[in-house]
Amino acid sequence: MTAKAPHRYREITEFLEQRDNLVEQLGLVAFAELMSPFAAFERHLARAWSALIDESLEEVELSLSLAGRSLKEAQALLPPTRSDEA
Repeated sequence: MTAKAPHRYREITEFLEQRDNLVEQLGLVAFAELMSPFAAFERHLARAWSALIDESLEEVELSLSLAGRSLKEAQALLPPTRSDEA
């Protein structure tokens, strides 16, 4: 686990807790567009875990890489926060 992992966990938890606010802020269509790459992130992460259990290390690396890309794509669709604007 990298030093970034606990920070990412908090970010993801906060994101999930803000779903209702995001729907209100973005609108349903934009929220759905945001959730598509986030759902891909979740699927790739689950696949990485499954591959780890199966001891398929190449698949773990690929799935984690794809999860990271999907998460970055979702983050790019988020509206800026106050700290981003400062």
